Amino acid sequence: MIKILNLGDLKARFLYRVEKGDSLESICERFHASKSYIVFLNCLTKEPLEGESLLIEKANGREYVVKPGDTLQKIAGGDEEALRRIMSENKIDEVYFGQTIYVG
Repeated sequence: MIKILNLGDLKARFLYRVEKGDSLESICERFHASKSYIVFLNCLTKEPLEGESLLIEKANGREYVVKPGDTLQKIAGGDEEALRRIMSENKIDEVYFGQTIYVG
């Protein structure tokens, strides 16, 4: 089952057919997509199978790996608009050390 939040969401998303050798991790890296959000969108409970279609949402911005002591507020440089944009683009409300997010 694929979750569609509303028809406007389809503009930023696309379907991807899983190929031989793909893993969730490699798909996320290929499309600069959030692993947790792909799992959520596609109701995944295990690795996707070859031939399965996945709804993908590509994140905008440059890749940033969260460092020890980072918070969303710190990453956004105290800018409330940047904070909202980072949270929205990455579909997150907190970060953890080693997490890859997209900023800018």
